Amino acid sequence: MFGYDLSETAIIGDQLFTDIYGGNRVGIKTILVNPMSNKDLFATKIFRIFEKGQYNKMKKRGILTLGKYYE
Repeated sequence: MFGYDLSETAIIGDQLFTDIYGGNRVGIKTILVNPMSNKDLFATKIFRIFEKGQYNKMKKRGILTLGKYYE
């Protein structure tokens, strides 16, 4: 629509299962950030519960550590 290449695009999001997973599926670079608000919609609260478990699994495997910057 805007004429950009996927290599020129990044998705910045605070949800692992929606923003990051979706961007990675289509081949766009993704940037995971901390949520800006403590208030979430009901569905987002549900996803956050599952995200917490996924973060713990990834930390054990050495894939991702919250608060760490990856190039």
